[in-house]
Amino acid sequence: MPRQSFDSEYRHALLPQEDVEIAAEKHAIPSHQARSPSKLVNSLWGALLVSSVFLNVFLIWSARGRVQHAATASCPDESYSPAWDAVEYEQRLFSKATAVPLPWQGAPSDEVDAAWEDLIDSQGAKVGLTKIPKADAAKMLNHTVAVPGDEGSFATTLDVFHQLHCLNLIRKALHPDYYADHLAMHNSGAQGFNHVGHCITAIRESLMCSADITPTVFKWEETEHRTFPRLDVMHTCRNFDKIRDWAKERHLEDFDLEVHVADDLKIPIIH
Repeated sequence: MPRQSFDSEYRHALLPQEDVEIAAEKHAIPSHQARSPSKLVNSLWGALLVSSVFLNVFLIWSARGRVQHAATASCPDESYSPAWDAVEYEQRLFSKATAVPLPWQGAPSDEVDAAWEDLIDSQGAKVGLTKIPKADAAKMLNHTVAVPGDEGSFATTLDVFHQLHCLNLIRKALHPDYYADHLAMHNSGAQGFNHVGHCITAIRESLMCSADITPTVFKWEETEHRTFPRLDVMHTCRNFDKIRDWAKERHLEDFDLEVHVADDLKIPIIH
């Protein structure tokens, strides 16, 4: 006897006739509530689809929040600079080590000196010193002085030009006989200021601060039967010419270091 028939007969045998009728009515499914298997499956798939959409939206939203938090924590806002508007980024291929010197390399000569001077003295405009309006000076993290004889202007210099000046001085220090007078002038003073030592520190701090993480790769040379580092790789750089043009337009012609002008510049001085 099939199991279903046995269970049905077994229940009928144990229950009074009245209870059997009540039980039958209780477990009966009205015709308007009955669903075909296909409709039930479609309903389940629809519920799963809606749940999946909501779950994915939540996961994307929460992941986006974590990424934004990580970016904020690892990359804080950079210090204000009046030259921010001049900043443009570009891909630049660095030079490779060759026997042919670049304009800034080689033995001391008027041509090499001119190439270095052109970096911070573009066409007669000394871009190393610039003047900015009070409104820009008030946004900086450090206080600077007013320019004597130029009301409303404040003195500054972009650090890249100080670094280039220092690197040029170190270059000259490698040839003390040729640049003896120049080096003596930069290392004079009542306190015996070591200009070259200061410049080494300034460049070291700048390199560690910017910490270029562009990968230097390696290349196998068949003729040498060994691996060499490849220095001519692509870097993401700030366009130096744009920054130099910005400084050139604002170059400070005369800056008397022995005259002090009182000012009311109020900024949250960091140092």
